[in-house]
Amino acid sequence: MSLASAESSQLAEAIAVVQAFMHELAARNLDAATAVLTTDFKMTATGGHVFTRLADFAAFSRQRNRGVKKTDLGMDACFLSEAEHGPQVVVYIFGTMAGEWVDGIAFANVRYLDRFVVRGARIAAMDIYSDMAEHRGA
Repeated sequence: MSLASAESSQLAEAIAVVQAFMHELAARNLDAATAVLTTDFKMTATGGHVFTRLADFAAFSRQRNRGVKKTDLGMDACFLSEAEHGPQVVVYIFGTMAGEWVDGIAFANVRYLDRFVVRGARIAAMDIYSDMAEHRGA
């Protein structure tokens, strides 16, 4: 296998891990989603809210909205430097979200970007960026 093929394979594997994670997270299957996380997993949401457990993130989200559906518009992956943890892949997913606030008011077309660090076929970090705050009073 050529170096280019091996690198493409690593990127594709990382994307597949993230897609499986997002599918389980959307289905609220937190046990299956947790199975692909590293033991030192850290999620940072817009506003600097940090979570190390998906159940805590789900509880936080329930205080803000009744549900969110994401529509992925694109995905990209690249290699991160091999400093502390060895080879890592960064996967980016971007798109729009729609859903309902806890008060029943609907929202739509909210942009988001999720950034994942994948290490050894497991997700080590997730950073969530969105325009939710721009839509809260709209």
